[in-house]
Amino acid sequence: MNEKMIEVEYKGKKYPLIFTLNCMEEIQEKYGSLSDWYDKLGKNDDDKEPSIKDLKYGMLLMINEGIEIKNEDVQKEEDKMPLIDLKTVGRIITALGLREASNKIGETIKSSSETGEEAKNE
Repeated sequence: MNEKMIEVEYKGKKYPLIFTLNCMEEIQEKYGSLSDWYDKLGKNDDDKEPSIKDLKYGMLLMINEGIEIKNEDVQKEEDKMPLIDLKTVGRIITALGLREASNKIGETIKSSSETGEEAKNE
């Protein structure tokens, strides 16, 4: 896996997204498999309306994982970025738009599954 962080901006603040084994594990626990969750996002059927609840949950996991990773390098507790909740994710998705939010999730997942050579060629 390649840990590539992607950012989204909301109200002038950048939020990191990353898709790691931690995210995969939580998704598998909740949905049974990654593909079951991915199907709920409508990614395998362009005519299917995405499940907002499942879209928000996936983005929440990816953003909070990115925040936790970034916070590992921050020395002062007061400089650490707080984790976000589902309501904040909903506002971020509203500002981005459903299509763009869905694309960011797809881009984050795709970048995490690239091999070292594919990632170097970007």
